Amino acid sequence: MINAKRFGFIAFILFTLFLFQGEAAALSIELNYYSIDFGNMNMGAIKDDVPSDGLVITCTTTAATPRWTLKIRNDYPLTHISNPASIIPDTYFKWYGISTNNPSNTSLVMTREDFTFEKTIYTGLAGEVQTSITIKFELTLPSLLQSGTYNTNIVFTFTE
Repeated sequence: MINAKRFGFIAFILFTLFLFQGEAAALSIELNYYSIDFGNMNMGAIKDDVPSDGLVITCTTTAATPRWTLKIRNDYPLTHISNPASIIPDTYFKWYGISTNNPSNTSLVMTREDFTFEKTIYTGLAGEVQTSITIKFELTLPSLLQSGTYNTNIVFTFTE
């Protein structure tokens, strides 16, 4: 019998960066964290505002003229580390934009978006050569789930 009072769920997320640059530019991405941890959660719980100070993604290009995009996706759903059949569906794991250091560009997606497919976080304007974008994550645990540690890999793609 499962004790519904306390479950040890831990979600651990690693980040991967991809750069696709044009002929005339060099692109770079820097993160203030390269992994995040939701810590212990109970079944059916919701935890948002993770990390508390936000994940800051700094995008830099050497070309001032082309527009660029930053996209996000996960490689696979949050998956139990010892039982790959136990997953947390992508619709339960979300990201949302908080702020940028360029208030004149309003392209930052600030609604809660799930990981059902790759989505654009931000589109840089011509002349925008360095921008810091802050996002956070939200995780809802399904009411029936195997306790344990779950992980995934989040991929950021910076394209010119």
